[in-house]
Amino acid sequence: GCGRPSSHAIVAAGSACAYLCEQRRLTMRESPGPRSSLALIDAGLAWSFVCEIQRAVRHNRSLPLQFGLASVSGGAAISDVGDPRALLTINTDGSWTSQAQISDEVASILDLYLPVSLSCEARPLVVAHLGISLDGQVATRTGASHYITGPENIVHLHRLRALVDAVVVGAGTVEHDDPQLTTRHVKGRNPVRVVIDPSRRLRQDLRVFSDKAADTLLVCMAGCATLRGSRHGKAGVLEIAAGPNGHLSLHDLLVRLRAVGLHSILVEGGGNTVSRFLSEGKLDRLQLAFAPIIMGSGRPALVLPGVDRITDALRPRCRHFRMGQDMLFDCDLRADGPQLPHK
Repeated sequence: GCGRPSSHAIVAAGSACAYLCEQRRLTMRESPGPRSSLALIDAGLAWSFVCEIQRAVRHNRSLPLQFGLASVSGGAAISDVGDPRALLTINTDGSWTSQAQISDEVASILDLYLPVSLSCEARPLVVAHLGISLDGQVATRTGASHYITGPENIVHLHRLRALVDAVVVGAGTVEHDDPQLTTRHVKGRNPVRVVIDPSRRLRQDLRVFSDKAADTLLVCMAGCATLRGSRHGKAGVLEIAAGPNGHLSLHDLLVRLRAVGLHSILVEGGGNTVSRFLSEGKLDRLQLAFAPIIMGSGRPALVLPGVDRITDALRPRCRHFRMGQDMLFDCDLRADGPQLPHK
């Protein structure tokens, strides 16, 4: 295996992202077929397509490497590629072509969510998302972060929750925000909520531990459950041993989550938690949503070892999507180019 680089950083170049995004769109969009004048995929139907794929994957339906999606009675159905009703052709890597008219909004829905909806035991996925100010902060100096990004990005975040098996947050996020981590703004199932709290310091009356809106796990260092019980409020307790660096082992955590069928993971914050997943090579995708707000000194988004040369920086393949006043950078950390090692 590869050795871990001594240092790395994220470099996101807007012009390069725009070029890559446009090239990918040109690659994926074929010339409209004869059905294009008759069929139109709107945003609602596109989201139905994504959700239908996710339902099929969650019910262990084996999907071919390429398949079609058709509109049936106002809903979505998976079909053969050659089905004359098929409006989309989907590949299991998340790429697609359309046989119907689509807007830029629909193309963005397909681009963003198909890779997540297709994740499964054979294609596990860990994606992180952070909402960030223009000066690189995810919270004020007191920890306040509601809300940095606008409503469009909040809906996006809830869509991600609806598609993944589990959402992971650190203790600081739960302590300061008391989040629900549900899909209340979109149609979809709530994910399992996983709270990393190594020392088990969080209060049991916080909403994730008391509201019963979704299954919840508190993850702590080995020994905490033995000393303080196997429940934390209404949440279960999962013990994880320390890794070689002395911190709770993220590798072991992912292994344990996948062992119980949680194959798609959203790491939602905070900055320290996402930084750990990134620096240890545990992320497949990283989404950074920049909002037009300047906060001054606060809680930085990513805290990583620095580099001496630009050539040592991590420069992931990246696409960008406008969400109201915000700009989302979707970074593929497993694409070709300099990468962090799998561990």
